[in-house]
Amino acid sequence: MHLRSQPLVASTRTVAAAVTGILVITAGTAAVAQAADANIRIVGGNGAAEVVCGNVAVAQQLANKRRIPMQANRCTANSAGGSVELANVEIYVKAAARAANQGNRVLAALDAAAAGTANDQCARYRASNQQSNRCLAEGHSGNTNLSGVTHVYRDAQGSVKRRTLDDLVLGASSLPAPTAACRNVVTDAVNQQDDCVSTGGAPSWSLTGVDARVGGALRQNINIEIRGGSARSYIYCFNYTDGTGKVRQLNVCDARARAGDITLRNVVIHTES
Repeated sequence: MHLRSQPLVASTRTVAAAVTGILVITAGTAAVAQAADANIRIVGGNGAAEVVCGNVAVAQQLANKRRIPMQANRCTANSAGGSVELANVEIYVKAAARAANQGNRVLAALDAAAAGTANDQCARYRASNQQSNRCLAEGHSGNTNLSGVTHVYRDAQGSVKRRTLDDLVLGASSLPAPTAACRNVVTDAVNQQDDCVSTGGAPSWSLTGVDARVGGALRQNINIEIRGGSARSYIYCFNYTDGTGKVRQLNVCDARARAGDITLRNVVIHTES
C-alpha cells in the first residue's frame, strides 16, 4: 500500500506557510487489536490565510490587532487544503458489510460530477458609482479522483464481473459545499472597507467493516477513511494611499480557497452478494 499526503500550502503574496498532511493509523475493531488489523485513516491538513489589504491607518491598526499580514494594494489571500492518496490496496467488502456501505459512491460510480465552486463580489452590494474597491471571494471544493480503480463483483452463483474506473472524477460523499461571501463594512468613499471570505469543502470517502490486503498482509474487519484538507481565506479590504498621504479610491482584494483532493490509485475493491 502506498499512502501519500501532499504538502498543504496556506499563503499570501508576502507570507507562505507549509504544513504536511497527516497520516493517522488507529486501533482496529477487534477485541484484541493486532498491528495487521489497524484501521486506515489518511487526512490532509487544513489550509487558512488571513490578510489585511491597504496602507491607511485603520488598516494598520486592524493588522496589528489581529496579528496578521498587511499588504498595500492588489492583495490575495490564498489557502489550499492538503491532497491525499490511497494506492496499491486490495479491499474486500463481504456480504455482511454490504449494508454498512450501502450507497457508497465509488462502489456505485453513479455521481460523476465535479466538485463545486462558489463566487461573490463586493460590487453586488453597492451601487456601481459608490463601489471603489474591487474585491472577490472564490471557494473550490476538492475532487474525488479515481485512477485504475477496479470493482470485482461476485454473485451468489459464483459469476464474476469486473469493471475498471480510470481518470474519473466523482462528487465525494459528505462533501460540504464551497462558500464565498463579501460584505460592505464602511461605505464612506474616503474610508471604504469591504471584507471577503471563502471556504473550500473537503472531500471524503470511507468503507466500514471491510478486509484490506496491504503489502501482502490481510487486515480484517477494519474501517478505511480518506479525507482531503479544507481551506478558508479571509481578506479585509481598505483603500490605500499613494505615498504622499492622498487616499486612492481603488484597491484589488481577492480571497481564494481551494480544498485538497482525494485520489484512489490502483485500488481493487471486491464485493459479493
